[in-house]
Amino acid sequence: MEENRLDNQEAEQEVKITQEHVDTSDSGNKQNDLQLQAQKIADAMLAKKMKGMPSKEELKAFREWQENQPITGSQENKEQQELQNELKRLRNENTQYKNKSAALANKVMPQFADYIVFEVCRNMGDSDDFETLLKDYLKNNPQYVENEKQKAWGTRQSSTSSHIESGVEAAFKKLNPDLKL
Repeated sequence: MEENRLDNQEAEQEVKITQEHVDTSDSGNKQNDLQLQAQKIADAMLAKKMKGMPSKEELKAFREWQENQPITGSQENKEQQELQNELKRLRNENTQYKNKSAALANKVMPQFADYIVFEVCRNMGDSDDFETLLKDYLKNNPQYVENEKQKAWGTRQSSTSSHIESGVEAAFKKLNPDLKL
């Protein structure tokens, strides 16, 4: 506040000096002198205001220094938040793999493993155990479990041990006794 008063007083004194100078100069150069005086006043005021300000080189050096400083609190918090999100994502992914592995260990058919994990996780609460819920779900939905023995949908054909030779085979064996059929 006090600095503003001093600046205003100095500016008024400069204006008075300029007015005295304008009054003493001849009328032909009066306009040019007035412009020169106004420019000098403006330059003087600008110089006073810029007296405490750093130069362009100093500002550039300061900005470079600022960039090289250790990470500030807001940048650190941002990076920490990104790391927390990455950790959370990896934990979720790990849990999904563990759940799928548990489903496959309980003989769920591989093509249904993702669906079974989804269904069990959807019904799971905070205090529930995945293994227990998986076993209950598979007990209620046995169609997703691989059977130990695959059922045959027809009778299997097997070779008969009592083979009757045809006349052609008998003639062929006579001609080629070393061959085994």
